[in-house]
Amino acid sequence: MDDTLRDVFSLAPSKESVLLHREMIAQYDQEQEPISERIVWAEFQPDMGFVRAGISNARTMETVSVLDPSAHPEIAEMNDIAARQDLQAGGVVPAGTQDGFHWCVPFTAVSDRGAKRNTLRTVLITRALFHEVFDLFNRQCQLTPAEKVVVFQLVAGLNPTGAAREDGVSIETKRSHLKRAMSKLGCASQSETVRMLISQLVHIMYLCEQDPDQSRVIDAFTADHLREPIRLSTQRLQTGRLIRIWEMGPVDGKPLLVLHGYLFPFLLLNAQEALLRKNIRLVIPVRAGYLDDQACASAFGEGTLIDQTIDDLLAFMEKTWAGPVDVLCHSSGAFYAMLMLQRDPHCFARLVVTSINLMDHRREATSPAAKFLDGLRKLATHNGMYKRLSAQFQQRVFSNDRTTRFVLRKLFSASDTDVQALNGQVGYGEAFGWYRALHAHSTIGIASDFELVHKESANLVNGLRTPTVFVHGTQDHFTEPDVLRSYLDGQDHAQMRLVEGAGHLSVASHATQIWDAIADSLGLDPAQG
Repeated sequence: MDDTLRDVFSLAPSKESVLLHREMIAQYDQEQEPISERIVWAEFQPDMGFVRAGISNARTMETVSVLDPSAHPEIAEMNDIAARQDLQAGGVVPAGTQDGFHWCVPFTAVSDRGAKRNTLRTVLITRALFHEVFDLFNRQCQLTPAEKVVVFQLVAGLNPTGAAREDGVSIETKRSHLKRAMSKLGCASQSETVRMLISQLVHIMYLCEQDPDQSRVIDAFTADHLREPIRLSTQRLQTGRLIRIWEMGPVDGKPLLVLHGYLFPFLLLNAQEALLRKNIRLVIPVRAGYLDDQACASAFGEGTLIDQTIDDLLAFMEKTWAGPVDVLCHSSGAFYAMLMLQRDPHCFARLVVTSINLMDHRREATSPAAKFLDGLRKLATHNGMYKRLSAQFQQRVFSNDRTTRFVLRKLFSASDTDVQALNGQVGYGEAFGWYRALHAHSTIGIASDFELVHKESANLVNGLRTPTVFVHGTQDHFTEPDVLRSYLDGQDHAQMRLVEGAGHLSVASHATQIWDAIADSLGLDPAQG
């Protein structure tokens, strides 16, 4: 590239050609620096207690949450500074782990419901990030690289004497660079220069993840109830909406999109060993209404939450992948996949569906699960009933540990392996704690799922045109295997694989068999593990 640029600029006079070449190389090197896209930040309470942190990407608008400040050196440094009470609003503190400084600003988060929370947000301003923002607002001023360096040092708290000492040049040289820079920027004093450039750095706040109330719920759930190593990030879609994503498995594994159902933690908590063995990387967008206290109840009533979810998922796929992808659908997640196929018949390459719940009981309703689902089906004609039921169950049943245990054990009592999965006798630990936390922050999403399944299950499952494998337990009393088979008979693109002895919670009780079936259905070579 170096020689090519010389050829390009050879049209200019000799002196200008050299300057053009030098500045273009410096600018290109700066723009190629990947760290200039990274914005590392943390938030602290007014008493300096840690609230949350993240690493945002200024280009993709993605934020990776950092739940443990000690796990990241730059955030650990921010936490140490806060612990020493050295942070104050508007202040800057030199960074020891990077060429830059920590900038602390007051930050007020306002939820959709108007609730306010005041914190101090600390952002690591690296030299590369500073230059990125500087060029965004001041490119027309045409500062030289040396002039950009000295204004960065000035904002970072160094006077010309300290800047000269740091760079090993004379004080006169630094003063000369600063004087020319201030003249080009139209600033009459050093303090005016600092004020102007600090005000421009506020732009960085808009590049960070912007929805702390929504993040707070999922951050806490991830830290308290899901296994490491699971990676949580937030992305801003082209629509402007945020979408939360979990990833787990090898970072270089075969990507597998997961559309989750109601009881998705059973899937995630029992997957890690199989993902490593099969070299699969799960990508799990968290659907609107789940772990989401800001989901709008009126959107559910209007049916728009489902449409919003489909829009989000298709936008996320378009942003993440260039073509059709394989997808694993867990329970009610299958119906969202089928709606997506109605919008875009080519968005998926293959589907694997586990533990689908059609809520269709053709035998006499004798088990607690059958009676419960049959009752839900009969209530489907009552407008808004599922929203009310979900809220009532949360208020009267799942807010209490004792009643949660009683109800869930009764609901799954027809399958011994399901009860064992609930109790933690098989799989990864008992489920009651995470279930209560999930239901408390997902009532609108759960109600929306019930609405969708009752109204559309028969229409959606019939007429599949994408290769689909249903992995199902022989003892699944929520949807009996013969009922599922009746839906699939005559469909050339659909097949069913049964897991002997497994119930509805098969991803916990029979994780090895389920993941072997998933990997085989997707054509993965077991030897990859």
